[in-house]
Amino acid sequence: MYWNISRVAVVLVFIMCFSAQAHRPIFTKEKGMDPESAVKVAEPQVSQVIYRELVDKRPQLWLSFDAEKDFKLFVQLGIPVIDRLKSFRPSFVVVGPDLPDISLPFAIPEGLGGVGFSTADVKEPRFFHEHFTKTDSWILRGETVTLPSKGRYYVIAYSPSNERGKLWLSVGKKEKFGLMDWLRFGEWKRRIQAFHEVGMAKSMIIDDFSDPNHISRLGTKWRLVTDRVMGGISEAKSTFGQDESFKYIHVQGNVSLENNGGFVQMALALSDNSESLDVKGYSGVRLWVKGNGQRYYVHLKNKQTILHWQYYAASFTTSERWEQIEIPFEQFEPQALEDELRLDDLTRIAIVGAKKAYPVDIYVGPIEFYGKKLEKKKAK
Repeated sequence: MYWNISRVAVVLVFIMCFSAQAHRPIFTKEKGMDPESAVKVAEPQVSQVIYRELVDKRPQLWLSFDAEKDFKLFVQLGIPVIDRLKSFRPSFVVVGPDLPDISLPFAIPEGLGGVGFSTADVKEPRFFHEHFTKTDSWILRGETVTLPSKGRYYVIAYSPSNERGKLWLSVGKKEKFGLMDWLRFGEWKRRIQAFHEVGMAKSMIIDDFSDPNHISRLGTKWRLVTDRVMGGISEAKSTFGQDESFKYIHVQGNVSLENNGGFVQMALALSDNSESLDVKGYSGVRLWVKGNGQRYYVHLKNKQTILHWQYYAASFTTSERWEQIEIPFEQFEPQALEDELRLDDLTRIAIVGAKKAYPVDIYVGPIEFYGKKLEKKKAK
């Protein structure tokens, strides 16, 4: 009896604390990719949040709800604190009856207008640590919209630059939790932590091209190399720049097979001295790229690749918009050597155009070694 009373007391204390600081999560099988599949929000005044990743097949997140005239809708947009999302700036729009006409990069139901909110100018998003789930977020924007009429409304999150990434979208301010919510909390926490990639090793950023002197995060500089060092006639130039999505390095030129040539590359030493880099704790190379639709390569060298033509290579294909490429180390194949790739002594990474005659036009954004999932220690 005493144990049951104590347990109820603990539950009530937990609910009171939790409800004062957190959104109620929405986990649903609804796709939320258009008006027909929008995630339905029953009580838009209640603080609720949904977690999604914008991908090619689902480039928007749609929520729908019914509201009375003059209802004050609060909307907040944020992203997980993950290095690769640091520059991700999605937007959101409230769509419904009697709102102003609006131009959007996707269709909305006929006869509806909207009010849009951008985060493109947010340089320092507000950091938020959620105590109970032990997750961190960057809050990009929060707005209150007074709805002009009774009817069906939508809140849509999307990326104006077509960048893909994780975000969360919340509505409402009123906290409302119950006993059943507490009983589901363990599952909520696991799913929310997985979304925020809690338990993943931190990535090692190679370069995000943010340094005004073009020095990488490893303290070294990129170097343009072509087959002219061995008598070829391939040509290329490189420039640093920035668009609405990323700071980047841009390589343009032509690969020629004449005179036994056939490559252009941007190469980066992985240490600012003669030492090598140990990346055994990581899973592969992750980078953002866009280009002219051609196939390019990532080359890795270590202390076993003594000759210039020895390296480990993996390929990827670009498109005209930014895409994130992940290449596990297992996909790197040895060239002119038989040894498998050793990860404890890497010396150089390069982005390469090679193997055929073609025009080179590639933008490379943030590039990093991405982490392995951390194993939980078992209690002794």
